[in-house]
Amino acid sequence: MKTNWRTIQLLSVSKAVSMLGSQVMVFTLILRGKDSGAAAIGALFVSTQLPTIVFAAWSGWLADRYSTKSLIPVLSIAQAVTSLALIRFSSTLTVLALVFFSRSFGTVVNPAWTAVTPQLVTKEDLPRAMGLQQSYFSTAQMLGPALGGFLVATTGYTWPFIIDAASFLFLATVPFTLRVNREGHILKAGHKMRASEGFRFIFEVPLLRSITVLLTMFILTLGVINIGLVFLVLDLLHGSASQYGLIESSFAIGSVLGGIGVSAIKIRKELHPRMIVTGLVILGIATLGVSLSWNWIAILIGMLVSGIGQSIMNAYVMGILMDLTPEEKLGRVSAAINGVVNVGMVAAMGIAGLLITPLGVRQVLVGGSIVSIISLAIFGPSLLRNSRINANG
Repeated sequence: MKTNWRTIQLLSVSKAVSMLGSQVMVFTLILRGKDSGAAAIGALFVSTQLPTIVFAAWSGWLADRYSTKSLIPVLSIAQAVTSLALIRFSSTLTVLALVFFSRSFGTVVNPAWTAVTPQLVTKEDLPRAMGLQQSYFSTAQMLGPALGGFLVATTGYTWPFIIDAASFLFLATVPFTLRVNREGHILKAGHKMRASEGFRFIFEVPLLRSITVLLTMFILTLGVINIGLVFLVLDLLHGSASQYGLIESSFAIGSVLGGIGVSAIKIRKELHPRMIVTGLVILGIATLGVSLSWNWIAILIGMLVSGIGQSIMNAYVMGILMDLTPEEKLGRVSAAINGVVNVGMVAAMGIAGLLITPLGVRQVLVGGSIVSIISLAIFGPSLLRNSRINANG
């Protein structure tokens, strides 16, 4: 099999269009709900991540059990409906519920798309394909805040949600227009497809277990940046919404650069785990720099470097995941690792929402950054050790 780069390109662009709509929507909700305080913004971010934890087992099971052409259209249309509902409803609790429902549908969509990728890419090209996808996704993340800020400033709080809904409707057509499909697995008589298989697998394979534990502990401490950044820029440094949008976009620009680098440079397979650690080192140090910055330009540069680190880490994590996972388990394993890692993300955002007001935004961000670097020093060696065992075994 040869890598089908043309289809990978088109599929990546299509998914990035949907991501652009979602980024516009989330940024609009942040601006619309900022006056409700750090706890409300924290709850918003938690509602975007919580479904990946709550439904991790079943979303992966659905992705493995049913075909791409069955799942993607139905779930994407459901997400479009919830986006349109956000125009009508703006109370905090209703918004949180609608975002939770939308992301619940997305917890199935994401592993379903992930499981399609190995049908189009050779194992040797998996990190490069992930880097390519990361470039397009990050471009969407870069444009999302800027487009969201522009739309809110010029049209108010309606068009961002219409654009998000339209992007989901577009994604619903992609399995048919690109003719990509992963058939659902037909069970043999007497066999069961266990929803919990993904969790069992990632903790049975030493290298995947090390990656999962490291990422969870790292994100548990570094995830406070998602909540704290908006208050650091807008309240502590008295920046504008435009400056905040540029800072968020700079992270995405860094992710684009990192993704381009990963897709362009072929690294020997045995070095892939080291690239994960390298990406985390870059991310941790850059975020500490952001936390200590007293100027929005310095924050912009720090977030750009952080984006490079995260892009490198993501590409090689997904490449190793797809390489080590049997095809029939890809949906469940992908959903499981996302669910476990997002436990750290949700916990970090909840901690940030509770601590920023009494302790101060800078203190929380600096503390989180330092502890994330310590967690990397503690759990990183285990990943490298298991990577050597995996290469020799």
